[in-house]
Amino acid sequence: LDTTLFSPRDRRKAREGLDIPLDSKVILFVTGTFKDVRKGALLLQQAIAGIHDVENMLLVSVGGADPAVSMGVPHKSLAIVDDDQRMALAFSAADLFVIPSTQDNLPNTVVEAMSCGTPAVGFAVGGVPEMIRPGITGLLAQPGDASDFGRAISSLLNQPELLAKMSANCRRIAVEEYGVAMQAFRYTECYRMVLG
Repeated sequence: LDTTLFSPRDRRKAREGLDIPLDSKVILFVTGTFKDVRKGALLLQQAIAGIHDVENMLLVSVGGADPAVSMGVPHKSLAIVDDDQRMALAFSAADLFVIPSTQDNLPNTVVEAMSCGTPAVGFAVGGVPEMIRPGITGLLAQPGDASDFGRAISSLLNQPELLAKMSANCRRIAVEEYGVAMQAFRYTECYRMVLG
């Protein structure tokens, strides 16, 4: 990941640039369509419906998802974003990134969010737990458990100090473990080991 491109932006400016209310607690979600069961939109919908202790929640979605689908809270669609600068703005504008996928490998969106200093909530599936480290870069929910997912979202949105601490951890870990230079070094070491 290019951690200079995906880097924290000023939240206020990011929100102004994307026309997102400054006082909202913003949850960012990336999906192609709400109909893709594997991406977990229905589980996210159920999780949000169970949150009653967070005020001013706003779900912001990126991708081809239908903005008319009711998510139970105000919802703003940024539509398809094919510009990395704009995507970095979206990550920076969010308080929290959510990835409700029921199956995934090592999703780029989580690394991109982390590199922008945005903690994440996801299900403990595939490679997601390698990046979302409970209490450090976000929180994990039991796979397929919408209530647990909602509790994790609510818990973080109601702890701004913890979110700020996680934000710093996210950026540090993204740079140290997922940056382009580190990956090039790891490939070089792998080739040396194989050739040795």
